[in-house]
Amino acid sequence: MLSIFALAATLMSTPLTQVDAQTLAPDTLKPVKIKRLQGEFARSLAVEIRVASPSPVILTSAELTGGNWDERPLQGSDLNPGQIVTYTNGNDDPHDALGGTMTFSVACGDRVSIAFEWAEGSPPICTAATQIFNPFP
Repeated sequence: MLSIFALAATLMSTPLTQVDAQTLAPDTLKPVKIKRLQGEFARSLAVEIRVASPSPVILTSAELTGGNWDERPLQGSDLNPGQIVTYTNGNDDPHDALGGTMTFSVACGDRVSIAFEWAEGSPPICTAATQIFNPFP
């Protein structure tokens, strides 16, 4: 049986002010409406996951290479069809890099890996790679 699943990832970042990166106004421009993008962090980015699969997707791993999670993702948690989830990575120091990887899978073994990073002076980057399980080589 051929399994098809889709996962869309959107990377969102909050801009730092040019004058004072440590102090952000409460009305700082945010690219999308979510519960808490900036929160307590001096710098943050968010990965928004939209599940377009007809079956649940499982978060198999979530690791950071820089910064901290706003709320740590629960490995093994199910994301249901049509569900939208946002994971926020941030840091107290606006000059430190942010980044990490997340891997999602479906019951048949197909996987999608998402890598994201935001270094100081560079735009945020997000890449996705798929691994399709083929039981008949």
